[in-house]
Amino acid sequence: MPRGPTLGPRSPPRRVASDWDGHRRVVAERRPPIHNPNVLDMHNHVLFGLDDGCRNPVESDALAQAMRAVGHEGIVATPHIRPGVFDNTLDKIRRRRDETRPIIEEAGLSLYLGAEYYFSPELLAGARDRRLLTLGESSRYVLIELPTMSLPPRLDDLLYEVRLTGYVPVIAHPERCRGVADAVDWALERFRTAQVLLQLDLGSLVGHYGRTARRTAQAILDRGAYHVAAADLHRAEDVPSIVRPSLDLLRRRLRRRRVETGLDELIQHNPRRILENASYDDIRPV
Repeated sequence: MPRGPTLGPRSPPRRVASDWDGHRRVVAERRPPIHNPNVLDMHNHVLFGLDDGCRNPVESDALAQAMRAVGHEGIVATPHIRPGVFDNTLDKIRRRRDETRPIIEEAGLSLYLGAEYYFSPELLAGARDRRLLTLGESSRYVLIELPTMSLPPRLDDLLYEVRLTGYVPVIAHPERCRGVADAVDWALERFRTAQVLLQLDLGSLVGHYGRTARRTAQAILDRGAYHVAAADLHRAEDVPSIVRPSLDLLRRRLRRRRVETGLDELIQHNPRRILENASYDDIRPV
């Protein structure tokens, strides 16, 4: 697998004019000061018309402007790929990326590409055929969403099979899976054994997905098991209620554990290591 693209300064070593133009100008004028600079968000739905995220260029622009306003410097667009629900092909996703890129870059953000794969037989088939869309397109890391209500049977074996094909699963918002919530330590042991990465959904920390997801996110965070934190944003209106309060809460919880650099690792350094296709061992949980 080739290494990822050059992304500017490498991560520091670890220490223990269309119909939306007028709308864009209004959003920019209202933009508040940067709150948390240098966020590299690994999970969002900014590409319009592909899934349950942005529906048109106006919404993509509004979301990009809102993300920049709260400190994002780059985003990895991760549209859903879920057979029978979001039947997106790689060619379709890349065309929409190309159409959306001018909007994102005019907002002052760097745009990278990935996808959010639903855990299904088609995922394993794609892994065997070496045709999964990875985070940053040239890394080994692939974002995978678990079923909401329960963990798949033979989870260990299936994750191991994906790993054997050369990919490294990044499990999106595991705290939102009921099977994880019902047996946190059991699930974390399976994830560790399978050598996968875990991505915290920032909205879970502030109750955006309910009490169970919030309680489970706190439990996983307190165990130091997350590798990445991202916002999974779908609309601009979600940004004020999710990003600012969740990052503040995340910072406080990490400081209580005396993990002073933990926030930067989760929202900046580990995401960049993933895009740079760093080894699994170099992307440590926080």
